Amino acid sequence: MKRGLVGLYTLLFVFATFIAVPQPSQACSCAKKPSVQEELQRKTAIFAGKVVKLSEPHTGFFSSSADPVTVTFAVSNVWKGEVRAELNVNTPISGSSCGYSFEMNREYLVYASSDGSGKQTTMLCDGTKPLSGSADDLAVLGAGDKPPALTHSFAPVGGIPLFIYVSVVVSFVVALLLCFWGIQIGYGIYLSRKYIRELPDIRKSMDQGKLPSEVEFVVKLSREKMGKRIGVGLISIAAAAIIAAIVYALLMSMYTS
Repeated sequence: MKRGLVGLYTLLFVFATFIAVPQPSQACSCAKKPSVQEELQRKTAIFAGKVVKLSEPHTGFFSSSADPVTVTFAVSNVWKGEVRAELNVNTPISGSSCGYSFEMNREYLVYASSDGSGKQTTMLCDGTKPLSGSADDLAVLGAGDKPPALTHSFAPVGGIPLFIYVSVVVSFVVALLLCFWGIQIGYGIYLSRKYIRELPDIRKSMDQGKLPSEVEFVVKLSREKMGKRIGVGLISIAAAAIIAAIVYALLMSMYTS
């Protein structure tokens, strides 16, 4: 029996390792790269920019060499497309899936295409290259245009737009107040109904000398309220934190899309 269990666990471990670890695939093979004129016709966005953020995919248990890395650029010049002063571009995480390996704080000339959902994508086989080695391309492209400036509400702080910080803080405070006072009101109604029903029995016990006075009843009620208030506060903070985290995730998903 024990040997059978050991064998089963070993088989499950091997299977889990096999599906969890990305399997090697064939190397990316590129045909002759297109000319600048061809890229101007085919690409939806051509720009120069500096890499300010690299966001790896959150794939959980399963992963693939084709999982997209989101590269955030601070754009300096635009030759084609509706390109903002800050733009996200996706590329596969691995070169085996023709992903381009970008480096932080380095400038690139980027040739990108829309993937159909509005997201820009660039691949190893496109004309994307470091800006320092793009003299021939720039001679054909010309000077280019400056991108539209970011509005103040979207100005990034630590790589994250300011409006996301403000939205998360506001949602946390509002959720905290609503949760705290909502639970307090509900619990107050519960206590009122509970002790109104018990009040005749308490007074009867006082008359029989089982309780020293009404002071003991008031102290008991106050202590119970204090203990519950602390619990309500902790629950409210936890609920507000969860709501704020959900708001943050939704806003970041919308911003990076």
